[in-house]
Parts: sequence; structure tokens; C-alpha cells
Amino acid sequence: MIYPGEYPQPLVRTTNVQCPVVGGYITARLQVQGDLTQSATASTLTGSGYVDNTTMVTVENTGLNTFSMQLLGTNDYTSGPREDVGTIKTLVPNGRTVYSVVPRHTYLEVKGVSGTAALRMQLSSRLRWDALGFDKTDPFYPPQLVNAKNPLTGAV
Repeated sequence: MIYPGEYPQPLVRTTNVQCPVVGGYITARLQVQGDLTQSATASTLTGSGYVDNTTMVTVENTGLNTFSMQLLGTNDYTSGPREDVGTIKTLVPNGRTVYSVVPRHTYLEVKGVSGTAALRMQLSSRLRWDALGFDKTDPFYPPQLVNAKNPLTGAV
């Protein structure tokens, strides 16, 4: 699907995400726009009749601590089953890793396995990815981020 101001296929769309990583919790959730099944059969560009939906995901640790993270795929982020997308990666401060993801699910999530730090992620794909927000009652989101206190004690 082409949106106003965007170039037609097969140019790559880039989505940038910055979020904290907290061990045991999901701190970023992205939704692919469009129907993966239809887009997989609508190509006249390749002889095989399939669009390459591969998404390159570059993850960088921009924090001061080492952390481990996992990408998860799901079709129902409220209570649905989750599938591991790639292996668990451990990143040292300023470390970087790359995943190659073939989307099979509507949602892609970033789950911290251990450690707490900041993450910067870039998705490069023909697909359009949108970052989703979290509700404060979401059991997968870290409660310490929902109840975060402002460290400033005086007037700003």
C-alpha cells in the first residue's frame, strides 16, 4: 500500500525506535501495516510471484549497562502466544547486532531477557511498521516505567 508522500515499491522504508530495555518485560511493540498474505502474492517484480518481506533489524545498545534481548512475534499482543524471532542477543554498551526477520505475525516485540539499558533499533523493509504505545495496565510492560518518578525535586 502506498501512502501519500511515500515512494512506490520496491524502495525500502525505514522505521526507527528508541526505548528502554528492562529484563523480563516487553518495552517496544511494532505493528506491520497491510496484509502479509496478500503482499506475499502481489508481486510482478519477481518471476516467482512473491514479494520479499524480509526486514533487517539493527539493534544498538545506547545505554551504560549490558543487556540481553529477544525479538518476539505474535498476532494477539494481549494474550496470544509468542514466537521467538531469532536468537537471544547480548549487547555491551555501544554494541550492535543485526537480525534478519521474515514477518509471519502482525506484531513484533522487543523483550528484555536480562539487564536494564537503552536501545535504539532500526527496521529496514518494504513493509510499513508502526510503533505502538502501551497501556499502564499492560502486564507485559514494566511497572517501574509506568510509575516512574521525576528526579527533579525543585521547580523547573
